[in-house]
Amino acid sequence: MNKTEKELTAFSKAMLLIHGISDLLTFLHSEECEFLHVERINIILNDERLGEAVVYFFDANKQIQSDVVFHHNIDNYHQSYEENVYQLDGVDFYYSHPKLAQHPAYQNVRSYYKIPLDKQLGAIELINPMFDQLDGGENQFKLFNSMLVSFI
Repeated sequence: MNKTEKELTAFSKAMLLIHGISDLLTFLHSEECEFLHVERINIILNDERLGEAVVYFFDANKQIQSDVVFHHNIDNYHQSYEENVYQLDGVDFYYSHPKLAQHPAYQNVRSYYKIPLDKQLGAIELINPMFDQLDGGENQFKLFNSMLVSFI
């Protein structure tokens, strides 16, 4: 079993042990997910009744925080879409989402990936991933993306 297979196997097993948003966010920032090579991961959960979404993120002190953001702030415009992933560079992200420029969950965005989970559910956001700079990193990301979307 190569390194990628071992990492994905450990990831699969750990995903089965997760029992809530706090556990999921903690897990996605743990050693088991270091193979993702991502600076930060946010989780967005939609509340269609109120037209709002709640973003869950780690603050600078590694404490889980949540905040309401409105759907129009996180809509998918001015971005490329490939294989269930929306992608923006940092400049386009702030241009497309000016209201998020001062939000603590979106500080220092150089690269942004959004993995939609389900229209009613929300999305996973990857802030400043580095997998495109790694040998085989893009394939690891695609496998992670497929596993995460199918799991949730």
